[in-house]
Amino acid sequence: MATQITRNRKLTPEEAAKYRKIREEIESEKPEIIAKAQRVRSEARRRQLTAIMQELKAPAKPTD
Repeated sequence: MATQITRNRKLTPEEAAKYRKIREEIESEKPEIIAKAQRVRSEARRRQLTAIMQELKAPAKPTD
């Protein structure tokens, strides 16, 4: 989780521009990151369902 930093001074115009650029880059990358996370979660769910289906389809083990 991000930590909020409080400064006891104002940013210089150069610092403000630098941080603005970084925030813009992060915002532009967010949709791609979110999409990738969703694909990974979907694939994990698919693998779990496949494993469950294989278990259900497996022949029952004889009991003594």
